[in-house]
Amino acid sequence: MSIRFQISTPRLILLGADPATLHADQEGREQLAAAAGAAVPANWPPEHHDNNVIDWVLSSLEAIPPGAPWRFYYMVLTEPRTLIGTCGFKQPPGPDGCVEIGYSVLEQFQLRGLATEAAQALLGVAFDAGASEVAAETFPSLPASIRVMEKCGMTLTGEGSEEGTLRYSRRRLNTGS
Repeated sequence: MSIRFQISTPRLILLGADPATLHADQEGREQLAAAAGAAVPANWPPEHHDNNVIDWVLSSLEAIPPGAPWRFYYMVLTEPRTLIGTCGFKQPPGPDGCVEIGYSVLEQFQLRGLATEAAQALLGVAFDAGASEVAAETFPSLPASIRVMEKCGMTLTGEGSEEGTLRYSRRRLNTGS
């Protein structure tokens, strides 16, 4: 059995996606529950998570160096152990040191600070792994997503890469060490 890449926060485990979990997700809720070791709510999947996303994540796994955090994660609430959403890095940092994150939480778990908790964990991991900037994009019509970014210390930097989106980012603080 392979060791899974995961990040722990006070209320969550961010479970790094591997081929077995991703294929189980495509097969159905029961298979995903077994693969993730967590209950899967009836309204799974969260918004912006479908077979196209899973296929893209599967194709990107080979490019991730062993031990590198630049991956897709399943968000698992620890009590009770339940899949509540997804988050992750879209790719490793580019030549400019910037990496983009994304997140999506099932509706019944929103407005509890869980997306913020996951995004803050991703920022910490990204900066610890050498990224100089973390960015995220959203639509102006999604104030909860904007609040997540602002709570993570991100500021509006302009238009996003897709029409109608906004881009927020936060640069790593130089500690002078």
